[in-house]
Amino acid sequence: MAELGVELAPDVWGRYGYALEIGRALLAFGLGELGLHEVVGATVSANARVARLVAWYGADVEAERAGAPWLAAHGWHEVVWRVTRAAWEARGG
Repeated sequence: MAELGVELAPDVWGRYGYALEIGRALLAFGLGELGLHEVVGATVSANARVARLVAWYGADVEAERAGAPWLAAHGWHEVVWRVTRAAWEARGG
């Protein structure tokens, strides 16, 4: 299992294509080249763009948990997602 994280510089926020291409390349490398069976990641519940992005990759929400105290202070929680090699390949990965 590996964890995937993507952080974009503020000057490219809103340019969804960058995150899409970066994520696709990292998943292809991990699930293809490295032979991983799954990749797990987490995001803040308020981040709807990431939710759409990981769904596009074939990921499923695995858990929702309280997360760090600063999340609760904003009324948010942590969402954990997982994409398996089978789901990735089914999406044409």
